[in-house]
Amino acid sequence: SSEIHMWIPPIWYALHQRTVTSLLGTLRDFTEKAIHGRMKERDDERARRNAEKRGDGDDEEADDAPFLDGLLDLLDQGLMSFEEVQNEVDTFVFAGHDTTSTTLGWLMWCLACNPQHQDKVYDEILARVGEEDGFVSDDDIKHMPYLDMCIKETLRIYAVAPFTERLVEGDFNLDGYTIPDGSEIFLSPMLLHHNETVFKDSWAFDPERFGPKATHAAFDYVPFAAGPRNCIGQKFAMKEVKTVAVWFLRAFRVSTKRDMESNVPAPEVILRPLSNFVLQITNRK
Repeated sequence: SSEIHMWIPPIWYALHQRTVTSLLGTLRDFTEKAIHGRMKERDDERARRNAEKRGDGDDEEADDAPFLDGLLDLLDQGLMSFEEVQNEVDTFVFAGHDTTSTTLGWLMWCLACNPQHQDKVYDEILARVGEEDGFVSDDDIKHMPYLDMCIKETLRIYAVAPFTERLVEGDFNLDGYTIPDGSEIFLSPMLLHHNETVFKDSWAFDPERFGPKATHAAFDYVPFAAGPRNCIGQKFAMKEVKTVAVWFLRAFRVSTKRDMESNVPAPEVILRPLSNFVLQITNRK
């Protein structure tokens, strides 16, 4: 046909498309290998149990079975396809890795630039778990409100996921404008979080914005998006960040000679610093 199909996605003409496709293939190969490896382990475990002929009738999986085992159970029952299982594994491995590590980077940057707040977090950690390298429980991090406030303020200033995309299902009116069915809408938590009518002096690090007496409208603060399609891993992500922060700040102090504003955020898929974090890390002992 001599027709020119202008609908062909421009992404296929991008300079780095072959590189991106190759890298994505490497990532998918990694998760596929992990899934097949666990499937073989499960088959071997079943064969061993059958050979032992325990006869106790107890073939229940442990309550603390790995996340992947839950997905493979659904695969065995025909409730999920292999591709769906792999997509879920991809989400947990890749979506939860870069975002968490980058959040920790911005948190340490904020605390280094604002040592008075770092001191309060450290005092809170000592009061709860002490300075020894002991166990930090889920209950411990639930009772560290000032650390929680600092993390939330970090995510307000530096929304690690700077863009959220939604597909419109059905025409609707938004403040006098008609958004047609099938439109793709991009929302930016960064813009919302730096709305000066909501957050005064929005680039200043002030954890008290999330103190016990602070109030916010439902969609003023959305680092994990909002609504029925918000981030499914937000609670887990917060626990990860808190746990690592407690272990790290209990052992080390972070400082910098630079101003907080000197590190300009670069809004890519993940909000990274335009330049590297320049931090001095000092052993507390």
